[in-house]
Amino acid sequence: MRDAEQEGVTRLRELAEADKAGRVAVLPCKVGDKLYRVFAGEIFEHRVGSMKYFAIQGQWDIETYPFCPCVESSIGKTIFLTRKEAENALEAMKDE
Repeated sequence: MRDAEQEGVTRLRELAEADKAGRVAVLPCKVGDKLYRVFAGEIFEHRVGSMKYFAIQGQWDIETYPFCPCVESSIGKTIFLTRKEAENALEAMKDE
């Protein structure tokens, strides 16, 4: 067990060094995940089909099915990672 623990510590150290060097990217979601889009007073469910990272923009471009391209900055505004978040946003929009 000690070898496995040591490998884990070594891996964490490598990741921390890579992060410090700007070589770590955190995905906002993964291919196959469900996303929920709030549009025109309704919630639409989409599945992530592909993702590309645009370094110049510093954000992920996410393509979903049914087709709905979005960017990472949409998450939390019009695109949500859970249905509950989408429902809360829809309620907030109705209250405005």
